[in-house]
Amino acid sequence: VCDVLGIRRPETYKGVNLFNDLREFVLHQSSDHSGKLILACQNNDWKYILTKPGNVEELYNLKNDPKEKKNIASSERAVLAEMRNCLRF
Repeated sequence: VCDVLGIRRPETYKGVNLFNDLREFVLHQSSDHSGKLILACQNNDWKYILTKPGNVEELYNLKNDPKEKKNIASSERAVLAEMRNCLRF
């Protein structure tokens, strides 16, 4: 909370910044109206979405496409491979 508010943490503070210190990626899980499982992994630059069954993949460059209009999974294979790894658990 201190970091989000711009407040300097006291020397005796034992906590960590959950927004920066622990996670490189944010994970999401949901389902659509038909019951398909939707898994997503996001960092500051990219968002990867995997829909099951069917293993439909989507990849968005959030800096260039913040509204997630253009799926670039087929043209950004290296980034796609890296983002897939964040869903392996």
